[in-house]
Amino acid sequence: ARHCIVLRWFDEIIVESISRMLGNYDTFFETKASIYQMLTDLRFVDSLGNRAVFHSQTRQGLLEYYQNTDPDFLIKSAHTAAMIYLTHPDQPSAEIEALFCYTASGQEENALEILDKLLIQNSEVNNWRKILVLFDTLTDAASLSLAKPLPLTESHYFIRGIAFDQ
Repeated sequence: ARHCIVLRWFDEIIVESISRMLGNYDTFFETKASIYQMLTDLRFVDSLGNRAVFHSQTRQGLLEYYQNTDPDFLIKSAHTAAMIYLTHPDQPSAEIEALFCYTASGQEENALEILDKLLIQNSEVNNWRKILVLFDTLTDAASLSLAKPLPLTESHYFIRGIAFDQ
């Protein structure tokens, strides 16, 4: 559960994959659903269809705690989750979360690669709302004390300006 604190949403795939990748997958859990079920049974976790989220205040409090006591833990969790989100079947929603996680974990090159890809895809189909979501995602990630804002270019600001005007 601790590895999911930094995530804005998670599901069975994310929980199982993080547990396996970070070596925390206990043989006590027979299925990925049992780990996920235990998480979603917690009073401070909400189920949203096939996804789950920590209550906002709980997540904020835990983020503040770990940012002060063990920021490397959050960075490692976010970096691991980013790789998992990129292979998640719920694309493009998961790609946005990968952008968040790479930005939060300081992986600027990976974050910029995803940002540029998604900006191109969405500008080609005039999906300005989604472009604004991308920039909101960057703002969310940069609000974490462990993250640095991405070095955006003039082109990024130009596209964001166009999206605001639509």
